[in-house]
Amino acid sequence: MGITAKQHDRTAHFSFRHCRAKRGPLCRATAGSALLLLALAACLPTVAVAQTTYFWNGSDPAASPAAGGTGTWDSVTANWRQGSDTGTAVLWPAAGAGTDEAIFAGSAGTVTLSGTQTANQLGFTVTDYTLTGGTLDLDGTAPAISVTTGTATIASPVSGSAGLVKTGAGTLVLSAANTFTGGTTISAGTLQLNAQAAASNETITLGDGATGTADVQLTLGTNID
Repeated sequence: MGITAKQHDRTAHFSFRHCRAKRGPLCRATAGSALLLLALAACLPTVAVAQTTYFWNGSDPAASPAAGGTGTWDSVTANWRQGSDTGTAVLWPAAGAGTDEAIFAGSAGTVTLSGTQTANQLGFTVTDYTLTGGTLDLDGTAPAISVTTGTATIASPVSGSAGLVKTGAGTLVLSAANTFTGGTTISAGTLQLNAQAAASNETITLGDGATGTADVQLTLGTNID
């Protein structure tokens, strides 16, 4: 519902009179203005936050398109391409926005995390990538890790509070003692657990409403009792 200038004026006058009677002259310049700002804020539309995609460029940060490969995932090296594999070379955002997606393509390699790196989604489009070191923190809504083909291994501990959804036809291997909560859903492909606490002792759901259970699999490594 819109608020007319006349309505704003009446509200402001009422607020000034009330403020003057109760608190004295110091609040005269702020009471009506504050109400006006609150009214205007209520009229502003809600803006959706768009997904931001980053393409890994670890082996050669200057390469375009992004080459993938071996390197260190930190927040001080511009070894990502933003928006596309030929986009601007940028740093990985130090503070997670809940919408950041990391794509690992090009040539596979070993990606070493420096400290804690935060992402909402990870996508492995070629086989044989390995993430190791540091901590991978999953944030935002419905964090997901997609493995399109072959196998991707995450040997870094995984944290977060919104669970993990495994997507893509390939195999995701979790081999660290993870601490994330919220459960695990295998929406597609295979999830392999190579450590006793790889699933954080949380519930594992095979299939979801979109994919069913026909093409999903959970496997356990040889060191799981």
